[in-house]
Amino acid sequence: VAVGIIGAYGLGKQSNVAKGLFLIVTYSSPLFGKMLLSNPAANLTREIVEKQTGVQIFWCQWLFAFLPLILVVTWAFWFLVRWLYPAEVSDLPCGKEYLKNALREMGPLNGTDKKALLWVLLATALWATDSIHHINPAIIALGIGLLFCLPKIGVLDEHAVRRVNFMTVLLPAAALSMGNVLCDTNALQALTHNLAEWMKPLLSNSLNSAIILYWSGFLNHLVLSNDQSMIGTSLPVLVHIAQDQGYNPAVFGLIWTFAGGAHLFAYQSGALVVGYSYGFFSAKDLFKVALAVTVLKGLLLMVFVPLYWPL
Repeated sequence: VAVGIIGAYGLGKQSNVAKGLFLIVTYSSPLFGKMLLSNPAANLTREIVEKQTGVQIFWCQWLFAFLPLILVVTWAFWFLVRWLYPAEVSDLPCGKEYLKNALREMGPLNGTDKKALLWVLLATALWATDSIHHINPAIIALGIGLLFCLPKIGVLDEHAVRRVNFMTVLLPAAALSMGNVLCDTNALQALTHNLAEWMKPLLSNSLNSAIILYWSGFLNHLVLSNDQSMIGTSLPVLVHIAQDQGYNPAVFGLIWTFAGGAHLFAYQSGALVVGYSYGFFSAKDLFKVALAVTVLKGLLLMVFVPLYWPL
């Protein structure tokens, strides 16, 4: 879609419109994946916290915790990209007429489109109401995914199913098992003791906790570039510290996961690698935008954690 829009403007790969649009589309994918319980890393966090502590984190809770942040970051991200990369042209050639023609060529929604929309809306509704029915979000995702594959009511055929990359399912499962191994072998206690010694005095209040956890997670993610590996190996330790010190483990989990969305380089996210591979922006472009958004997120967290999250 982004490539099509850039082509409609009649601009080249190195134009500001192309850079700005691709940076927004690319960087917002892993960024907002951490602010919704939709990303593998976010779901891994939910499982670890629930398994170790019994504390449930609902899809709707996660949404409301980050909703103000989503709104502020969305506006700030748009403003930042428009400021760094001012558009060469302000309107599409032919304006609204171009969009009307494009919609006309697409035609009305067909039966397959409507079925796909129905199942996606059902999944979203079930996720948003999980605090009422308590069905695990992963069960909902698997259930709707299977419905997509059934004859007549689904939309995917056997060829589409064969193209599914099941390694994306196995990766978070393996990362979760790494945390379980730490618990079962008592290695978690040894790691917790060393980490708790320097961290305990710094977690004296919610503001300090937000700062320490966010920037520690950011530095950790620079080394452990994979989100699931970072969370699977380090979050069990943090959850244990939270329990030991009487803190809310869910808060630790949310902040740590949010910190995993602070990317500066393409290697830190598969989505960034995909976006970068199109060649519309450079590593320098990504770094400039990412650094500004990362600092902004850290500042916003300092406000929302002590003031909004208790509500």
